[in-house]
Amino acid sequence: MVSLSKIKPYFDSILSSEYAQSCKPDLQIFTEAVRRADCAPQEAFFVGDSLQQDIPGANAMGMHSVLIWDRTDSDPPLKEAMPRSVIQKIPELLDLIQRVES
Repeated sequence: MVSLSKIKPYFDSILSSEYAQSCKPDLQIFTEAVRRADCAPQEAFFVGDSLQQDIPGANAMGMHSVLIWDRTDSDPPLKEAMPRSVIQKIPELLDLIQRVES
């Protein structure tokens, strides 16, 4: 496990559910994340690995929701909240952002 002190230099802000006093998919945690990023929800990408917890809140907030779906034997179930994009690994996020922004 990587300690917070080792990853903190790579981020402008780190937000926990405890600090936000809100858990996903509640909008309060997404609102706080956008406030900290000082951007409009439409300018933010939210990356998560849970269709039930991550994607509904990001979609409701107006963020670009990205699901990390590393399963190769099936696609994400259509009955769940639909992400705007699906990737298998975090490095794919950079290409996705460039495609969306162009």
